[in-house]
Order: sequence, then structure tokens, then C-alpha cells
Amino acid sequence: MAKKIRWVPVHAKYKLPNHELSSKGQCRNKKTGYIFKNTPGQKGYVSWGFTQRTKKIVLKRHFQAHNMLADSFGLIKLPGQIEVDHINRIRHDNRIENLRWATKAQQAANRDTSNNNGAPKQVEQFDLKDNFIKLWPSAKEAGEMLDISPEDIRAVCNDKKVKAGNFKWKYYFEPDLEGEVWDEYKDGYLASSLGRVRAPDGRIMKSHLENGYNRIGIKGRKIYVYEVVCYTFCGSAPSSKHSVDHINNDTKNDCAINLRWATKKEQAENRKNVKQILQISLDTGEVLSSHKGADGTALALGLNAYCILSNCKRNYGFKTHGGFLFRFEDDYTETLEEVHKIRDNMKKIATILQISAETGKVLAKFPNAAEAARQLGLEKSENSKIINLCNRKEGHYVVAGFIFRREGDYDEENGCEPDGTKPLSKRLKPKILQIGLKTGVVFDKFESPAEAERELDILASCIIRVCNNKQKSTGGFIFRREGDYDEVNNRDLLPQIPPKPVSAKPAILQISITTGEVLARFATPAEAQKELDIPKGYITSACRNERKTACGFIFRKEGDYDEENCKDLLPPKAVSAKPAILQICMTTKEVLAKFKDVQEAQKELDISSKNINRVCAKGRNSTGGFIFRKEGDYDEENLCDIEKDDE
Repeated sequence: MAKKIRWVPVHAKYKLPNHELSSKGQCRNKKTGYIFKNTPGQKGYVSWGFTQRTKKIVLKRHFQAHNMLADSFGLIKLPGQIEVDHINRIRHDNRIENLRWATKAQQAANRDTSNNNGAPKQVEQFDLKDNFIKLWPSAKEAGEMLDISPEDIRAVCNDKKVKAGNFKWKYYFEPDLEGEVWDEYKDGYLASSLGRVRAPDGRIMKSHLENGYNRIGIKGRKIYVYEVVCYTFCGSAPSSKHSVDHINNDTKNDCAINLRWATKKEQAENRKNVKQILQISLDTGEVLSSHKGADGTALALGLNAYCILSNCKRNYGFKTHGGFLFRFEDDYTETLEEVHKIRDNMKKIATILQISAETGKVLAKFPNAAEAARQLGLEKSENSKIINLCNRKEGHYVVAGFIFRREGDYDEENGCEPDGTKPLSKRLKPKILQIGLKTGVVFDKFESPAEAERELDILASCIIRVCNNKQKSTGGFIFRREGDYDEVNNRDLLPQIPPKPVSAKPAILQISITTGEVLARFATPAEAQKELDIPKGYITSACRNERKTACGFIFRKEGDYDEENCKDLLPPKAVSAKPAILQICMTTKEVLAKFKDVQEAQKELDISSKNINRVCAKGRNSTGGFIFRKEGDYDEENLCDIEKDDE
């Protein structure tokens, strides 16, 4: 008996009161009865899109199907289980019995980690009389079950041994199918005319379903089976516009006879259940042409497929497209009057008015924003600004010094907005003045810093800083806003920038090493570097007493050296005294020699400094036939180590 399908409302957190979900993994609109398609996405998961319209906005949201089903059906969720897992590992199988809440570790344990390149070879087990016993998934599994070394089994399979565990073993190779033809693809891989791929070691590669297509992995790269088969039996693509097409529209059938190279238009015409779309004139209501599918129509007319399809579905905001009306062949029900009404409404909405920002009078009319930008000599990027201005978007007041409105949104007779107010003239931004740095004469005016940047190739940010009196000039000019400069008297109305206080730095003294006399004086280390060709870092280090000299000279800052008495005022650099290294006889324990440091001991005795240090630290007893200790760690009178108490 078939199991009854159970429907439940969507969980409240998704805010979808008009939808419900089924135990078979379906989503349905309760008002219209429409059941959503369960088409897997790029990663194999099913997601549903929902559109909610209000008076002000259109809200579009997408949710993954398995998350909605797990929440709505109230599956058991334990602490730490934050993800929904598909029990059978099929990502588009959203039946409620196939879903569960799981931790990341549980999901990882249920993941298929086998890959095509490293998949184990199946082995056949025979007795010593060549009678078949069993087929094993791998040599490792056979060895674990029979307590036989897997290496011995593989050695028998590779003809390096006769038997393993009193059995004979052979690798299993799947037999060819009836009528199957193999041909070489690349790098030792073979492709079958029946849609299979064989690895160089003879294994038939296992394919995984992804986005409705069979996929394999070759040398760490994902590739679809249809690409391998079509390339092998049909050659390379004729052009960059061609891609592989399944002739019978079955994307899982990768047989060579079912594949071909085709353009997007040819593939669109080959699809099943693709409706004919009519191109209709807005003036006469007559059908001008008919094409198969939105893609075919878009390719034939040079228009956008999404907009054509949205127009056919009568979606909100898509009344026409490209100056035409589009309808499905069995859905064209509009009369000529209704077509004319759509045309007149679109003309009224589309017509753009160019309005003077000072007088509010209409200067010109344009059929759309793109035409307005073209005739006014504006860049293509200004189209969106004109549209934002027509929509009265906050922050958009003028474009190129003009106001733009749609024809039905502006009172042309009175030169004002529908509510009687003037069109945003109070919020117009002041123009930017370009002023000569020496003469103070105004050279040019610009509508905005952005326009000045385009014309003068000077950064708008620098122009704004000069206008805000944070910077004196930029690009050899002064810039001011229109109300901040007296153009008649060429006088700046902004307060002058106070000069920055100059910090007096001590001069750098060049001193002779032998006599101690001051040879030269420099304003900065950079100047000394330029004159003496000595690195600046050496000079500053010598001034800080971090090094004695720099290229044969002493350097000091002016206040750190007594020029009359030729005396250095800086304290001498403290030198940490390192203890001497004692060479001790192993038998008599007497000190044979003292060395300044480990390097000197190594040089004199030809013993590794690393070993000497280890003996000094008591990490080893001796090296080179001697004991070594640091001077403070050995009692030379009593011939013994000095014991140090641990604190």
C-alpha cells in the first residue's frame, strides 16, 4: 500500500503563511495550488525562490529545501546538530525519511570519500584449481576478512607471486558491453561509445550525478562524461559558440550517438516542452514572428531572454521589451484596444522630461533615459543617474545641471512638482570653480568634483580637500565652491590655512676618527647621505651610538658632541662580558687552556663549536677528548664543577 503524502505549513521563521510542504519533499502554494520544481542547483541541492510584493518593495528570497523541510516537520535535533544531512547521500532526495539533523562529524562520516583516480581495484578469489570463489571490493578488505596480507594479494594479481593464503587472485575488469567501441581520449584514458570511461589501469571509472549530468575526476580535475565521449568520437568543438548537446534531451544518456556539437540556438530548438513565443506589434497587434523558447527568440531578435520570458509570464514590471509585446502561442488573449493601452502606458512612463534647474521649465523630451544621455552627450553610466533622478532617489538632485522627470510625474504648465513645490532647486549643489594659483582668476566652472576630475585628470578627493581648505592647491590650481570665492575681486572668502610649525632638528656632525675634529655639518641625515654617499641607516645608527663608525667616520647630533674639546657626550655603549671557555683534562681535571669564546676554541682545537657548547651546558660528557666549562662554572683550585642551587 502506497504511503500517504502528508502536508504541513511552512515553519513560522520563514514567514511564508501561504505555502506548505509535503513529506515527499515538495512545496505548494496553498492559494494557487502551484507546486514548485525540484531542480537541483550547481552543488546538487534543491532550493526554492519566493517573491513577496508590497506597495513599496518587491522582496525576493531563496531557501534550501532540506532546511525548510527539517524545520517544518520538526525533525529531532540534538545539541551540536546544526546541519541537515541526506542519509542516502543523494542531495536532491528531500523525502522526509531521508533527512536528519547531524553534527559536522556525523556528516563527514556519511560522506562518500571515494574518488575516481584512487578507487580500489576489485579482486577475484580462486582456489588452487582455478575455481572461482568470490569477488572482493578490494585487496585490503579481502586480506582483513581472510587474515592475508593485502600486499601478497596484490603481488599475485601483478604476477609477482603464485598464490597468497593458498588462493589464487586476479584483478577484476568489467567486460565490454554488447556493441561497445573504445577509443583513446587523452593520457591513456579510453572513452566508450556507450558513455563509459576507462582509466589507464583498466578500471571502469565510476561517475557521480551532478546537476543532472554524469561527472568523473581525471587527474584531480572535474569533468563531465559527455565532454569526454563527444570529444573522443565527434572531435573538438567547431567554434567557441558550440557546446555539447544531448539529442534526445536525456542528460544521463552519454552514448556517442546521442551527443553532438551545437550552438545555443540549435540547443534551444531541440529542447522538449519549449513553447512557441510570439513577437507582437504594439501598433497593430499583429504577430510579427514566432520562435521556439525565450533563448531562441532572444538569439533571433538580439534581445534579453529573461525579459522576454518575464513579459510572456506577465511579471510585474515587464509590460513590454524592446518595443514589442511577447506572449506564449496559446496565451495571446489581448484585444487590439488592450495592446494600445499597454503601448500608451509605456510611452507615458518611458518619456523623460529635461527640466531647467533654475526656472523649472521643460527644455526637451526624450523617449527613454538612454536616448536622453546620448543626445546630451553624456556617458552611458549617466543613464542610471537619470533613472534614479526620475525615481526621486535620495541623494540624486541633478545630472549635468538639469533635473529629469517622467512625463506623468511633473506639472509642465506650472513648472512644478504635482504637489506644487519647485523641483529641488534649493538642494542644488554649488558649482566647483577652477582658479589660477598665481593670478586668482576663475578659469572654469564644473557641476561637481567628479566632472572636474574627468576634465582635468585631477583626483576628485584632492579637489574636495582644497575646497574644504584642508589643502592649499592640487594640480597647479586652487578650487573653491561657488559661494566661497569672490569672482569680481578675485578674493578668497575662506580663512587662510595656518602654516605648519617647523620643528628645529639638530644638525648632523661628521667627525674624524683620528683627531676627533668636526669635518662637516649637515642639516639632516638625508643630506649627509647625498653628500657623502653613505647609507642613511648607518649615519642614524652611529648618531644613536648603536654602531661606532660609519664608513670611516663618527657621526653625532649637534647637542651630543663637544666641538671645542673634541669630546663625545654620549655614554659609552655597554658591552656584555662573555665568560671564557676552559679546556679541562679528562683524567687530571686540570685546566689546560683558556679561550676568549667558543669560536676561538673551535679555531685552535678544530672541535665543533656546537659540541663545545653542549659540553659546557652538561648536555654531553666530553668532546675531542676534553671537558669544557665556562669560567664561572668550574673551580680551578679544587678541580671540580661549581654546583648552583636551583631557585
